Amino acid sequence: MKAPILSTYWILYILTIPLTGAAQSILNTPDAYLGQTPPDDVPKKFAPDILADKGMMVLGRIAITHDGGEIIYDQSPSMSGMTGLVVKAVEFDGHAWGVPHVLKFTHFVQDPTLSLDEKHLLFMNERGESMASDRTADGWSDPHLFLKGKHFMLYNLMPVLSGDYYLGTNGTWGAGDWNSVRFAKASVTGTEVVVHDLGTPLNEPGFNGDFYVAPDESYMVVSANETPDFESELFISFRHPDGTWTKPVSLGSRINDGPAHRWGQFVSPDGKYLFYTRGTEKGGCAIYWVRFDTLLRDLRT
Repeated sequence: MKAPILSTYWILYILTIPLTGAAQSILNTPDAYLGQTPPDDVPKKFAPDILADKGMMVLGRIAITHDGGEIIYDQSPSMSGMTGLVVKAVEFDGHAWGVPHVLKFTHFVQDPTLSLDEKHLLFMNERGESMASDRTADGWSDPHLFLKGKHFMLYNLMPVLSGDYYLGTNGTWGAGDWNSVRFAKASVTGTEVVVHDLGTPLNEPGFNGDFYVAPDESYMVVSANETPDFESELFISFRHPDGTWTKPVSLGSRINDGPAHRWGQFVSPDGKYLFYTRGTEKGGCAIYWVRFDTLLRDLRT
């Protein structure tokens, strides 16, 4: 097992350079986000005719580099199951966007998350373990085991600037069923993974596993009001100075516009847009995006 990806060195490095890194950012240019017209406060599908092959759908969390020049996501023929799911990427070469292509992984992985230094991609495999793919001169490496919980799953592992990780897990408090999964925080020392339940009011009865956490841990966008078949709404919680969390509140009726599965939350590198997967059993699913910075400001007041 490898040492934790986010080292103290990289925390200091990230805090002392612009988030755009070495590459020229395209986030404030017409090329940003595949050249799509940005949304307002009404969610709309993101690049519906670009990312997915015919008969396929984009689902789960997407990953976007800090300079906006690479987008990584899952493509699948169905909302659930592992058959046919692949990871795809599309890159901006400095002049134009390329064609989305499949990353030739031999392991099953899903829900890509970039490490904060963008040298690694974190995924979850079918056993609930954390996998990592390394950025190389030839592209992304085949994923290898990164972290494995002792008899508990590591769902949606996300790094934060403190060096810890947020995740959904059944930890030491539940069996292997999904209803025991709770929002938690993990610290890693060597090969030891210690998880801490984030408690109430952030966690509610049933499944608690789909979320986005800000790198500075100031807020979390969580899937809440889960039904038995995992339909949900998007809520937000803010972190108190003592590490506890506020009672989650709804992101509003424009986002929570009726029964649907909502997961894969991700906030764009510039903080302007919230991305998430929305779908129903009848209508398939797609990645949606919506203006978020103004909504976040209003909800903080």
